Amino acid sequence: MTVDSWSSWTGTSEDPWDYFHLNSVAKDIHGNYLIAARYTNAVSYIDGQDGHAIWHLGGKLNSFYDFSEGNATKFVDPHMARWDDEGVITLFDNIDFWTFNQDRQASRGVKIAVDANNLVARATTIFSHPDDIFARSEGSIQKLDNGNYLVGYGSTAIYSEFSANGTILCDAHFAPLHTEGSTQKASEAVQTNRIHKSSWVGHPKQPVRVVIDEDAMFISWNGATEVKTWVVEGRSSGSGRMSGRYTMIGRFNHEGFETGIPMMQKKDFHEFRVTALDVAENPLGIWVVGKDASVQVSQIVKSMPKTANSSVRSLLSTLRTMTIFPLEIQPNIYMYWVSSRLWLCLFLSITKARWCRCYVMVR
Repeated sequence: MTVDSWSSWTGTSEDPWDYFHLNSVAKDIHGNYLIAARYTNAVSYIDGQDGHAIWHLGGKLNSFYDFSEGNATKFVDPHMARWDDEGVITLFDNIDFWTFNQDRQASRGVKIAVDANNLVARATTIFSHPDDIFARSEGSIQKLDNGNYLVGYGSTAIYSEFSANGTILCDAHFAPLHTEGSTQKASEAVQTNRIHKSSWVGHPKQPVRVVIDEDAMFISWNGATEVKTWVVEGRSSGSGRMSGRYTMIGRFNHEGFETGIPMMQKKDFHEFRVTALDVAENPLGIWVVGKDASVQVSQIVKSMPKTANSSVRSLLSTLRTMTIFPLEIQPNIYMYWVSSRLWLCLFLSITKARWCRCYVMVR
């Protein structure tokens, strides 16, 4: 079809007629495509080899008998159609302003069981917002690893998490709310096509923030997701046997955004060393903190490779606790290793040299 023939219908070359408007496409393990389109109001299953339509769910060419009173086939402007399990589809039903059912004006997520052999379908779960949110456009639904479902209400900037049976568990929005009648709605000035939720790991580049009051230290490292334990040490500036060396104050479990640590011995130290450890006792960062809570030295460490064996971990743990090195050298011993084998060889070489020297002295 040429551009001129488009003009003879309802569009122009600058603004062509959008007769289909593809909303989502997903390729399955069979090499076929599950597509959802706005203006067909349908989800179509397309053969990946020759492109013919195997079946249509919804729309004027609907192939299925609906055993759920229209909930499986009478949707409008479907988004993000996906295979949930074999024979089960999830999609976001916008409903839109022109709907099959004028009594149903709320957008929703739908889970549909499809029997392609017998051409029957049934809506098994409806994910409905209690405030009857209407998304004029866009939207998404995602199955989470724990079996829950995350529904995004497109143009409203609202998203909700539901249990597998459709019970709402969490509701949030990232745009200002305004009141329409007795209902609060989010402004369409902020929109999102899809909402996704997944696990992530935060590695902030900024140092920890420390506050020290009369009898406590408060530590926070905004954005760090792997901290399990805080190790706090203190160093005095006196002339005693232990002056200049760090003394262990304690190990403290990381708690929420800010961890409070009792500091009854604060007056005995002129500076502190704070180390963040992950669940495997690997260092994530080390900081030297002044008595005024200023972070004087900051070193952020990448986690030790998970393949490192226990002997290497033990060696690094030993090096971490040694206090015979100067302050400016000690943190770098375990932060910037070239390889675990190099450090092991270095340790064994030093140990062997000490054994030989002791043997000569005894002789």
